[in-house]
Amino acid sequence: MKDFYRKLNKSAAGEYTRRLWSDYRKTVTDFALDGFNEGKSTLIIAAGNMNDIDFPRIKECSDNITLADIDTESVNDSIPDIGAVSIDFGGLNLPKGVSEDEIIGMLELHEPNIRDELGENTFDNILVSPFYSQILLPWIFNEYPYLASDSPLAVKALDSAGQIIIQANRRIKSLCRQNTHICIWSDILEYDIGDEVFHDISKNIDDNEWMDSFYWSYFDTYGHGTGSFGHMDMERKMKNIRCRWVIWPFDERRRMIVRIASGRIADAIL
Repeated sequence: MKDFYRKLNKSAAGEYTRRLWSDYRKTVTDFALDGFNEGKSTLIIAAGNMNDIDFPRIKECSDNITLADIDTESVNDSIPDIGAVSIDFGGLNLPKGVSEDEIIGMLELHEPNIRDELGENTFDNILVSPFYSQILLPWIFNEYPYLASDSPLAVKALDSAGQIIIQANRRIKSLCRQNTHICIWSDILEYDIGDEVFHDISKNIDDNEWMDSFYWSYFDTYGHGTGSFGHMDMERKMKNIRCRWVIWPFDERRRMIVRIASGRIADAIL
């Protein structure tokens, strides 16, 4: 599974992507640093290629910084002068080349487990780059490309991904101190640049009220995706929340609609 995510990270690496994401990266970094506990410890989860956040600015504001990702090779390639801690947010040791029924059996037997090397450490700042939508399902559909979305395996994988997301968010909360600043950004929706709905979104992206209304109307029809499910679950654990919507120019045609939120952990909520 790590090899699969390594390939995904490599597909979004390179100078072209860094240029394409330049304005988006600045917006995310500006938002993440508003309310930041400067001069203290920072953890970045799902650091990947570090294309969606300005690492030098974050490092300058931090006393020490830890980068975490299932694919530490990409992290080390992007930031070769800093050690990275490996975090496996529910990555399962599933074999290639077995039947759908066998994978279902393995998922039913497997207790989703957040494996990481952070131990009892806690942090003053935690930044969570998009990873909810990358948990399990992309690997499943890559391994079984003709899988129907309502097939038994797809349904079971979605259920397992939901369990892993809930456990991952509990683990993130356990990494927080009393006044930890937490910032999360997640890909919620995806459109082609020529889509008429995208044109409406692009005109209203800075209007939180309009965007919230649009999203919940979408939710009433289609429900949560894994990205929005993980993000909203984490928001329910936070207080003093600030949020905004941003357009992520993922490639020449695709545009991700991203929700960014920051705040502190609400101790009474879990």
